[in-house]
Amino acid sequence: MQDLQKKYETMENRMATTEQHIWTIKSDIKKIINSISPKTTADRQRSLSPRGRSPTRDIRDIQCYTCREMGHYSTQCPKKSWSPMRRNRSPSPNNNLREGTLKRTRTEDIVAGQKEDQKNGIDNPQLREVQLYPSDRNPESNTLVLGISINEVTVNAVIDTAAQVTLMSEEFAKKLKPPVIFKGSLMLKGAGKDNSITARYTECVTVKVGKTDTKWKIIVAKINDQVILGLDFLKHLDAVIDLTDLSITIRGEKHFINEVKSENSSFKNLPHNVGRDSYCST
Repeated sequence: MQDLQKKYETMENRMATTEQHIWTIKSDIKKIINSISPKTTADRQRSLSPRGRSPTRDIRDIQCYTCREMGHYSTQCPKKSWSPMRRNRSPSPNNNLREGTLKRTRTEDIVAGQKEDQKNGIDNPQLREVQLYPSDRNPESNTLVLGISINEVTVNAVIDTAAQVTLMSEEFAKKLKPPVIFKGSLMLKGAGKDNSITARYTECVTVKVGKTDTKWKIIVAKINDQVILGLDFLKHLDAVIDLTDLSITIRGEKHFINEVKSENSSFKNLPHNVGRDSYCST
């Protein structure tokens, strides 16, 4: 009987000791949580702040590059679908394609070919179709024009970041000397009365913008504008367009551009002094 009593007392002592240890552990855990909570909160606040933007910059000082209004970024612009960079021309949109895509029968990227030996890979034998415009262009917007030269023939080229490829009209191509050499044909989607036209692409021609000479293969089609500088060419030259002072910077060289009204998108009859003469020299 005495033995049972001793065992019972021993078990009670052990349980009391265990409970004390548990309370000690709980107290230590609370101290640890309290010591790290302020740091965790600060980390969460930092992670919620936008990356790449200064936390001290007032949003009222931000100017949108799409609509030029103050107070928001271009990616948040409610008027992005009718950006002044998007304009109506004779090619009609293809509503089944998203912006920034090229529609072809194969998945090879036409822009990827631009980097090889500073020549665009438009003569890819797998190429069958090229999408000219996305589907959400503004039918009533202004046009940006830059003076350039192609094979030493000056021309007022339309800057159009909505166009996926660079084009020139058949009429302008006839002015180039020596005559351009055509390498093949393709289907240009988003252009013409039936939303597609057959076009050709040239052997390399010399495109000069200021001091920058570039060998480029250009699509030749029946379009109203003499030359359209598309996204492929602008990306190749690392072009940066500034709408606040109407300029374009190409490889460190700044050129001024003109903003003109789009009237049926035809610039055939415009004089060559529409652009700044200092950037149209050959």
